[in-house]
Amino acid sequence: AKSDYEKLDQKTKRVFQAGAAGLNHYLATHPEVQPRLIKHFEGWNILAIGRHIIFTFQLLTKQLPRQYMGEADPSLPAPIMGSNAWAINAPKAKAGTAILFCNPHQPQFGYGQMYEGHVRSGEGWDMTGATFMGGAVPAMGHNEHLGWSHTVNRPDTVDFWIVRFDHPTNPNMYRFGDGYREAEVWTDSIRIKKGSDLVEETHTFRQTVHGPVVAKVSDTDFIAMNISKLNESVLFKQHLQMVRARNLEEFKQAMRPIDLNFFNTIYADREGNIFFVYNAAVPKRDPSFDWSAKLDGSDPRTQWQGLHSFDDLPQLTNPPCGWIQSCNSSPYSSTDDGSPLQINYPPYFANDRFEDCLRTKVSRHILRDLKEATFENVSELAFDTRMYWALFEIPRYAAGVAKLEVDNPTLAAKVKPYLGYL
Repeated sequence: AKSDYEKLDQKTKRVFQAGAAGLNHYLATHPEVQPRLIKHFEGWNILAIGRHIIFTFQLLTKQLPRQYMGEADPSLPAPIMGSNAWAINAPKAKAGTAILFCNPHQPQFGYGQMYEGHVRSGEGWDMTGATFMGGAVPAMGHNEHLGWSHTVNRPDTVDFWIVRFDHPTNPNMYRFGDGYREAEVWTDSIRIKKGSDLVEETHTFRQTVHGPVVAKVSDTDFIAMNISKLNESVLFKQHLQMVRARNLEEFKQAMRPIDLNFFNTIYADREGNIFFVYNAAVPKRDPSFDWSAKLDGSDPRTQWQGLHSFDDLPQLTNPPCGWIQSCNSSPYSSTDDGSPLQINYPPYFANDRFEDCLRTKVSRHILRDLKEATFENVSELAFDTRMYWALFEIPRYAAGVAKLEVDNPTLAAKVKPYLGYL
């Protein structure tokens, strides 16, 4: 991150330097706050925290075993996460207006925590919203023209390959195609946190055509891993462009680089537009392979074939029903009329393509019932206490018990008390 930071354009570097200066100013004026690790922040730290967020979230989307993840601090409470977002326009709202509801549920500790703020500048910034700790730019919220929110999605942006190093004379040659290729090899010193100390260790690393070697399976077989755009993305640089957008076209243009590697994005503006995109840096792949499994690294067909473009992503604008919801579920059920069709996308696009969580079900029910959306009644609906089971499943059970009372009264008498507990 430190070396890549020097390659950034000067405007982005100035923003990151200003973000670091703000953190240092806070520490200087609040001596009672004693950081556990970083005592003085620099601009490249902003790039590094963005990569850490991308790295951790994308591994989580793959639902990997814990050995690939950093260990959580056992003294901290387990995070309760699950975000919701709605965008509403005509015919559910007055023509020419749109309403955005942002309800991110992030943990109170760790990389996912956020803080709120209002940023103004002489260059035209006027953004109220929230960003991740260490972020120099709001990650979601609204300016005077438009607003957006993010919810976590689970695109397939991480893959693993089994690579065989069995060349008879060169231990750094691995099987590929009809022959061998030589891995890039280097040594580096890294600092590893052990207890309260940072201990420097020197390790040898190997890079294959698929990605770096991250694990050993046997004396000859190793696992290589790749995370889409991990080293190319500049998370908060894309948010910097989104903050400056003044309309839907400019907002989409800001998102086109896909430097924000994941996150559903749901949008509304003062012109009455609403928009949803299943945002992700998804590699193009041969659909004949099972990309949820470890792949044969010797088969050239398992190489990534570039990235899908922004226009390839599941998205929709101004659905006829007048609402969109995004609650950590499938992009193919984001609204009643106009959702992207799953048949139009490869299976590897979305690991959450079959998910339809209870928050999603209740959100669809609330938005279908909504007659005329206003700021006031949507604000009330934000605290709606209706629950899916009470709305749909308990009535089904009650109907089943009523039928059982006719067909088998003895069994119904035994079952009925349980219905009362629900």
